[in-house]
Amino acid sequence: MFSKKSSTSQVARLHISLLIASFLIYLGGQIWQCVSWPPFYSFDETLEIDYVYQLSQGHLPTFFGGAEFNPLDLQYPYDVQWRYQHPPLFYLVQVPAFLLTDTLHHPIRGIWAMRFVETVLGILAIIASSWSARK
Repeated sequence: MFSKKSSTSQVARLHISLLIASFLIYLGGQIWQCVSWPPFYSFDETLEIDYVYQLSQGHLPTFFGGAEFNPLDLQYPYDVQWRYQHPPLFYLVQVPAFLLTDTLHHPIRGIWAMRFVETVLGILAIIASSWSARK
């Protein structure tokens, strides 16, 4: 029969293996997205950047207010800000990256910095999930 000590160590090894696999799968997906999607590729990401911009200006976006931040003069399919209904906490976390990388003058650099913040938040979510599963 198995001893309690050996079964505990097997569970711990399995947990670490699953944590590493989750981390690698997530990181691989993030790298694939960053390599295959250039900055401002999707209107969804563009409106996320606009949401962060509007928060940095001291106000929440409104649906009919449209996008205020359009540094590349892109044509949006609709003149609305469809991300406005999302809670602002996720976007508030990105405001420092937006401001520190001077996204107003260097929008591409800002998008890469905000993608990095999203990746770090995802890794933290994996770690928190792993911790809560252990408890």
